[in-house]
This record gives sequence, C-alpha cells and structure tokens, in this order.
Amino acid sequence: AAREGALGDLTGVRVGVITELGGEGYDAGVMLSFNQAVEQLKALGAEVVEVSCPNFKYALSAYYLIAPSECSSNLARFDAMRYGLRVGDNGQNSAEEVMSLTREAGFGAEVKRRIMLGTYALSAGYYDAYYGSAQKVRTLIKRDFAADLRADQINTPLLIQGAENNSLANMELRSYLRARDVPVELVSYPGETHIFHQVGDGGDVQRDQLARQARLVDRHDPPGHPVNRPHEHCLSDPSGFVGGSGYCPPP
Repeated sequence: AAREGALGDLTGVRVGVITELGGEGYDAGVMLSFNQAVEQLKALGAEVVEVSCPNFKYALSAYYLIAPSECSSNLARFDAMRYGLRVGDNGQNSAEEVMSLTREAGFGAEVKRRIMLGTYALSAGYYDAYYGSAQKVRTLIKRDFAADLRADQINTPLLIQGAENNSLANMELRSYLRARDVPVELVSYPGETHIFHQVGDGGDVQRDQLARQARLVDRHDPPGHPVNRPHEHCLSDPSGFVGGSGYCPPP
C-alpha cells in the first residue's frame, strides 16, 4: 500500500473509517478536514469502508489507568541509589531524603501526576477494580483489531478539537483528549500521524493512520524487505521508535 500510495495510485487498497470514532464531540472543522482527507483517498482510487470497533470508546479510560500504573512501577527504579541523578547527597540527608529530593528535582509535573495516579490504581484494594479492569479492556480492543475489519488500514482523526485557543491549559487538555491513537498504543500496533489541514488559529488537524500490524506497509512484502526494515538510526537508538508503537520515523 505504501508503494502504490507514493505513486499516487491506491486502487485496490481498502481504507477503514471507524464508525464509533466520529460525529458527536468532534469540532466541525476537525471532521470537515478529516472527511476531505477521506475524499482525497477515494480520488486516488482507494475503497473506503466503515468498520466497527465497539470497544475503542473505552480506550481512553483504559489508557489513563494502564499508562500511569506502568509509569509508577517502572519509574520506581529511579531512586538516586543505583544510577542517574542524585540530589541532596551531602552526608547529612538520609537515604529517604535524598531519594525524595532527587525525584522532586528530576521528574516534571506530568510525570509526577502519572506516578500518583498509577500508585493509587495499583494500591491494595484497587488493583483489580482499576488496573485489572483496564487490562481486560485492552484485551477487548485487541480483539477488535484482530477481527476481520475488511480494511488494509484504518483512518481516524487524531484530535477531537482544533487549536483555536493555544493557551497552555488548553493545549494540555487537548493532549489528554487526543485519544484517537490510544487504541493502537494499547495493543502496541504500529501507526502513523499525518498533518492534513489547518483549522482555527493555525492548529494542525492530524489524520491518524492506524495500520493493522500484518498489513502496515504492504501485505506482500516479507519482513526483511527494505520497505519494512527499520531505519538504521532507530536500530542504534531505540528511542527513535515513536511511543513504543514500533513506528520508526525517517531520520
């Protein structure tokens, strides 16, 4: 599909539009730009079909339980005792005080917020109710992807709002509501984000292509084909992979 798309011919490619992700709650400008993108794909020869992923609507809630929980657990190792930053180690502070000062100085506001949320979700008496339930939702979302969606790739708006108000508070809120790429992140499938059009005060409306894992680049290319092979800079620097999804951006 990638090769045909580069040539401007998408004949034979089926593009899925998720029924549950659209309509109510989206800015009119966002949906207008997304629909224009879909029409452009049609003009290139792609067949556009509606697909149903009923559990995607629970993805955002599950994500903000799973991600903070994993953040809380994984970042516990940064305790200033073994490696990394160390603050307040002046011979007078206790190990607990050094640990607290280091984590206070080293972690930003969003990281601290997620650690607190994750610690709460993983605490005794809440694990099954929160983290355990979110993992069950993750399984349901993976089953949605595994179903026969009759599509080679899935397209959905990445954001539900434009950028008419670029204040810091509004930008943070939009970052929490981006949500449309959350399903693919929950199941660790690859995906790409493309800027299609601008609405409002210069805000980019992004069209997220959620390609099913087995059909990301071309269903007929073997895994070792150059088209499917990660860039060298991603192999040498794993941080080059976006969001843990396995997508390797160009250098």
